Formats: sequence, C-alpha cells, structure tokens
Amino acid sequence: MAGAAVWFSVGMVLWIGGTLLWQAWQTRAAAATVKVTPPAPSKAAPDPDLPRWYIATASDIIDGYAKAPNLYLADFDWHKAEICLERAVAMGAKDDQTLGKLSLARGYANLERLGGREYSPAAAAQLRLGARDAFTSAAHKMPQDPKPHLALARVYVYSLPDPEMAMNEFAAAEKLGAKLGNREVEEQGDAYRIRALREWRTSLEQARRDAATACEYYGRIQGFDLADAHLKEVKQVSAMPKKKARRWR
Repeated sequence: MAGAAVWFSVGMVLWIGGTLLWQAWQTRAAAATVKVTPPAPSKAAPDPDLPRWYIATASDIIDGYAKAPNLYLADFDWHKAEICLERAVAMGAKDDQTLGKLSLARGYANLERLGGREYSPAAAAQLRLGARDAFTSAAHKMPQDPKPHLALARVYVYSLPDPEMAMNEFAAAEKLGAKLGNREVEEQGDAYRIRALREWRTSLEQARRDAATACEYYGRIQGFDLADAHLKEVKQVSAMPKKKARRWR
C-alpha cells in the first residue's frame, strides 16, 4: 500500500508538471503567431522655412542673371529655379510674387531648351510661344517688376522678332526703374540688325534704315560681346547702293 501511494504521488506530480509545461508551450506558440502592428509614425509638421528656402534659391538665380550682363542665359540653372518655385507653390506659397517668379523661371527654362536645337520646328515654335505667354503672365503677377518686360523684350528680339514690340518692352522696363546695360543695348541693336538682314532683298530702303539704327546701338557698346562683329555686318547693309529706278520705254 505504501509503495502504491508513492507511485501514485509520483505519477500525479509528473502529470501535473507535464500539463503545466504543455500549457506554457502553447501560450508561447500562440504569442509567437500574433502579429504586432507597430504604431503609425506621426506625421511631422512641414518645415515653414522650406518654402522660403526654395524661393530664395530661385530668386538668387533670377537676380543673378539680371545683375550679370556679361553672362549668357545658359550660364544659369533655370530648370533648378523652375523646380524650386514649383515645390514652394506646392507647399502653399501661392502669392502673386512667387507665382510671377515661377512664370519667369519657366519662360527662361523654355528659352534655354531652345538653345539645345533638339526640337522640331513645330515643337520649337510652341516653346517660343510658351516662353512669351509665361513672361506675359509674370508681368501681370509682378506689375512693379521690370524683369518680365526685359524677358519679353528678349523674346521679341530673338524668338519672335518684332523690333517695335521689343522696344515697347524695353521702355516699359525703364519706366519701372530698370537701367538698361550693355546686354540690353546689344539686344536693341540685334532687333534692328535681324530685321535689316531679312529685308535687304525685298525692301532695301527699310533695310538700310534698320541697319543704321542698329549701328547706333552697337556704336555705344563697342568691344562688348559681339557688338563689333555685328557692327561690321550691318555697315555692309547700310553701304549698299540704292536701287536705280528702271526706265520703261
């Protein structure tokens, strides 16, 4: 009887211990299969200084071109200015000044793309019109800033040649306080030179008048950029003899 009691007690201990171990193992296994969802990251508040940084970066490019008459359009990263201002607008900076600068940068980016000569005539024509429209929008958004008018003048000199429209834009820029430097004087001469070279076969008198006007502008900035070479070019047109009237019998 005593041995049976001992073996019974040992069996109960083993059974109870095994049951507890089994329950502990199941608990661990169940815990391992439960997917713990990490807490959602909290959305950081947008940095209020970031739009201002984008605007300042683009403004440095725009102002740098305006203050550097000896540098070319391609010397400035207009695509960077365009992207920075687009991001500033996307982050809420939608005032007229920022939108105007975006239009200005977008127009110059179009003109810079044209410099690569990688577009078909139809696509190039669309880029020229797009640049004109962007500069016109900039002039509306920034009515007190002369830079959009100087940009439009450039369009009417090289992209959509029209000396009268170009001179109107130069005058509008001066009225807003712009001081025309050597670059703008050269552009004025180029406006009349380009038209003179187009006219000399069909209207020599008008071509000679335009060439004389171009000479006046180039004469003011001799030694600057291509002024001397263009001055020689238009002098040849100015020196062309007048066509003699034909006598009809």
